[in-house]
Amino acid sequence: MKRIESVANLLSSLSAGLAGLAMVAMMVQVTLDVALKYLFHAPIPATLETVASYYMVAVVYLPLGIVTRDHEHIEVELFTQGLGERALSMVKGLAGLLMIAYVAVLIYRGGGEAIRMTIIKESWETAIWDMYVWPSRWFVPIGCSVMMLYLIIHVVDNFAFFFGGRRIMTSGTGPRKMDLGDDD
Repeated sequence: MKRIESVANLLSSLSAGLAGLAMVAMMVQVTLDVALKYLFHAPIPATLETVASYYMVAVVYLPLGIVTRDHEHIEVELFTQGLGERALSMVKGLAGLLMIAYVAVLIYRGGGEAIRMTIIKESWETAIWDMYVWPSRWFVPIGCSVMMLYLIIHVVDNFAFFFGGRRIMTSGTGPRKMDLGDDD
C-alpha cells in the first residue's frame, strides 16, 4: 500500500502542478489580453478559446487527486456526526465504493471522448486559425484516474480500520477536521 500511495502522491503532485501552471498562464494571458486591448487596441488572438478549452479544464480536473488525497470534498455530516470512528469508517468505505463506480464511469466516458477527439484532431475555429483542442480532452480521464487511486486507497483504509481497528495509510490517517474557530 505504501508504494501505491507514493505513486499516487507523485501523480497528484504532478497533475496539480500542471493545474497551477495553467492557472498562472491563464491569469497572465487574460491580463495581457485586456491590457493590450485597451492600451494598444491589439488583443491576444484566441484568448477566450484558450481559456475555455485548456486553462479552465485543467484547473477543474487535474487537481482532483490532491483534493481527494486531502479529504477536501464537501461532506454533509447531518446523519453521520454522531457516529463513532469505526462506524464512520464503514459509512465512508461504502460511500467510497459508490464514488469509485461514479468516477469509473467518468474515466470510461471521458477517456472514450478523448480518444475519439484525438483521432479526428478536434479543433475550434478562431478568428485567425483553427486551434487544436483535442489535447485538453485528456485532462478529464487523467484527473479522474488520479482521483480513483486515492478513492481506492481510502476505501481500503476505511475497511481495514472498520474490520481490523487500525489504519493502513501511511500519510494522512483519515479525514482532517475543519477548525471553525474559537467557541468563546
